Amino acid sequence: MAQRAMDTMVPEGFRVLQDIKLRRRLGRRLLSPSLLTQVLRFGDLLAIFLGASIVPLIRHDVVRFVETETYLILGVALLATNAFSLAGLYEESQLRRTGRQIRYVVALWAGAVALGLVVLFLTKVSSDVSRVWTLGWFLMTAAMLVALRLGLARAAAALRDVGFLLRRVLVIGHGPHGQAVLERLRGGDQDVHVLGYLEVSLDEPLRRDQTAWLDGFLRTTRIEEVVLALPWSATVRTAGLLGKLRTHPVAVNFLPGMDEAGGAGLPLRGVAWFGGSPALRLQERPLDERKYLLKSLEDRILGSLLLVGVAPLLAMIAIAVKLSSRGPVFFRQDRVGFHGERFRVFKFRSMYTDLCDRPGQGFVAHTTKDDPRITPLGRFLRKSSLDELPQLINVVLGDMSLVGPRPHAVAHDDHYGAVVNEYLARHRVKPGITGWAQVNGARGEIKDLHQMEQRIRYDLEYIERWSLGFDLWIMLRTVGLVTRDTKAY
Repeated sequence: MAQRAMDTMVPEGFRVLQDIKLRRRLGRRLLSPSLLTQVLRFGDLLAIFLGASIVPLIRHDVVRFVETETYLILGVALLATNAFSLAGLYEESQLRRTGRQIRYVVALWAGAVALGLVVLFLTKVSSDVSRVWTLGWFLMTAAMLVALRLGLARAAAALRDVGFLLRRVLVIGHGPHGQAVLERLRGGDQDVHVLGYLEVSLDEPLRRDQTAWLDGFLRTTRIEEVVLALPWSATVRTAGLLGKLRTHPVAVNFLPGMDEAGGAGLPLRGVAWFGGSPALRLQERPLDERKYLLKSLEDRILGSLLLVGVAPLLAMIAIAVKLSSRGPVFFRQDRVGFHGERFRVFKFRSMYTDLCDRPGQGFVAHTTKDDPRITPLGRFLRKSSLDELPQLINVVLGDMSLVGPRPHAVAHDDHYGAVVNEYLARHRVKPGITGWAQVNGARGEIKDLHQMEQRIRYDLEYIERWSLGFDLWIMLRTVGLVTRDTKAY
């Protein structure tokens, strides 16, 4: 229904190009060329170890290696996969070049095995390695590496034909250059699926209806990449569009008209390719499919384990909250999450029911020291951060992450979004129970705008630096923080 409404209310300058047959598949984020490269990398390692195991299994009905053979397998596997990577075999643009893949993988595999044998010869331990096993390992692995690429090429072609493995793209352009880029992407790039085109003026900013529709279009179609097809001289317009797109989890690429030079002052993140033409990347996606999958697994698995582990503590706190003051056990409030979507956060109620924030009361005041709204038990829960534990439910449900920018009340979000530059960019990832800002002391009462700006800087730094190790480091620092924090009340 929402999609049909969008199709019938398209503002002037916008063209919806989405293929109706592909609509049901647009929300499936995990199948993409970037994830396919990770499958290929893992498959290569698996092929190397399987190839080494098949020969002794055929000859002796058991997988068994002498110590020198084990070292040879590990060394050659490390050398070969790194050589494949340096040769660009794991780049998205090389996945369809099956002939090049096969030539390079066979040559590099032979070179890695030869180098490994040379090292064994120079260290005078080559006699420990069976010649029959070595030859069998080389041939078996070479065959599997080739078969893997042939199979992956056919699977990728089949998936691409039914709408998977395509980069979902929106083109924002001006004049003949914008139209030319649109037609080139639609007809000359098999990895790109253009879902819309927005014609913009170089002299006037986007109208309110265009801005609202653009935000809705990016959310409902889950656009991954935006291509700005504008003249070099349109630096101001490009920077303005980039500011609007900063609030969305999309990559932004600048494919300028080549009629003039310029473009100084725009942030450059690298080069991307569209329809055979280079585009300047101005913004990266915060989490590509591989990172999105890793963070989702981290949240669901670790969040579920933590929720089960603290269940007895949750039950005891719930009973204490119920007995200490009148009202519900949980306090649930609308918060703004990933991509600006609202959800209801779970917390243990720490305030008197008749003094809690109520819907429609306007701007919600931040909690202050000695706040009269807080119950005696609530003061202890907030001081120890135990009131936040039910947010593990939000993590398991997928509304939140264990680590990320802290979610704010809707009224706070509306207020600070209007007065703090790049505030809304924090919505490019899911909010978290703890975050980089919190472990760096940016938590508790906000007394002035400077404190909020400091939090936003930490949140954006977290988005840029994300990794599993970074998340674990923040969680470990959080455990130490809650035992000695003086800002929570």
